[in-house]
Amino acid sequence: MKQILIITSACFFFLATLSAQVQESGVLYLWEISDQKVWKNFGDDETQHRYKGEIKDGKPDGLGIRLFLDGTKYMGQWMHGQQHGQGTLTFADGSKLTGEWKEGKEWNIIKYDAYDRVKDKYVDGVKLENNRKAGVLFFRQEKGIQGWYESGNKTVDYKYMGEVENGKPNGWGIFTYPSGELYEGEYKDGKTHGKGSFNYPDGKKSIGEFRENKPWNITEFDNESNVIGEYVEGVLKVEIIEEGVLFTYKDEGKWIWLNNGDTG
Repeated sequence: MKQILIITSACFFFLATLSAQVQESGVLYLWEISDQKVWKNFGDDETQHRYKGEIKDGKPDGLGIRLFLDGTKYMGQWMHGQQHGQGTLTFADGSKLTGEWKEGKEWNIIKYDAYDRVKDKYVDGVKLENNRKAGVLFFRQEKGIQGWYESGNKTVDYKYMGEVENGKPNGWGIFTYPSGELYEGEYKDGKTHGKGSFNYPDGKKSIGEFRENKPWNITEFDNESNVIGEYVEGVLKVEIIEEGVLFTYKDEGKWIWLNNGDTG
């Protein structure tokens, strides 16, 4: 019996020690180093944002409080250094955002003013405006009519998740293609209209302003973030490397370009 108690006590001590090593409490300061924000266990209360609470791997993880320099305060759950889970962000004027956060962003959140009146709502990361609601729509064909429908097959139909008004995408949302492309941005009356970005499976991107489903002021990037194209007010800019005249000439059944008309 004595041996069992000793073993049990030893196991408890080991687990407690391991837990203390993995999850601890303390104070961290937010530093900006080379355009990146990192948490460190030293800093200045007067010039840096401060965190007090549970810590894991040198980052806020668990329950804690973040104190901003302007008097704003976040109190709630954290994961991997970001607001994640239930929490409340209270501003110096008394207004607040409370609810569920995901990876540092508002997810299912209600915003109140200083008098506890509801001002805004976020549902699954989408901010609701006016009479709009968050929803899911599919762009597909039914009985010969192509349009937006509330039901569909996500593996073969185009799928939209975001703000909806009058049965169409209106506001901000995400549109996914069966082939893997993804648009994230603003909509108006069911069309891409406003700020947004197209992301392609091969890593290419088109970012900027769209108007009525067409690129307006857009910059196109390859998968290494190099600029490969640009639209200005709906017109694709073409870089002319060298001006000149070329002639076509058929040689052994193939058409080739020559810089003069003399083939002899």
